[in-house]
Amino acid sequence: IESAVNIDKQITEAVGNYRDRGYRIAIDGFGGKNTNLDRLWRVEPDFVKLDQGIIRDAEPNPKVRKVLAKLIEIIHELGAEAIIQSIENASQLRIAQEAGGILLQGYHLGRPVALGDWPNQPAKSGIKVAA
Repeated sequence: IESAVNIDKQITEAVGNYRDRGYRIAIDGFGGKNTNLDRLWRVEPDFVKLDQGIIRDAEPNPKVRKVLAKLIEIIHELGAEAIIQSIENASQLRIAQEAGGILLQGYHLGRPVALGDWPNQPAKSGIKVAA
């Protein structure tokens, strides 16, 4: 979780070690109360999972929708993929897509299932199902 770690020499070395072993790096909960923007370029994550409050706040607030789009743009410019979580209704899905979100997650898109059951789940119209 993005807010739970202080970036220092040890975490930088740990991230490098994981990358050397073929792991991809993700920051979870980015955009929450304790977000440090510099973590995007210091950790150089492959994925940035946005805090679930962002999409909820974006639904009633046009200013937050503009910030969401810019945040996704910044994440992409730094070479990472943004993940928008907690898509709970059609309005939030539309907002996420209009902001440039490609990797989306939430109950509106599908419920969690066991790995053995996953290929049998129907996809929403126009949405690709991915693990």
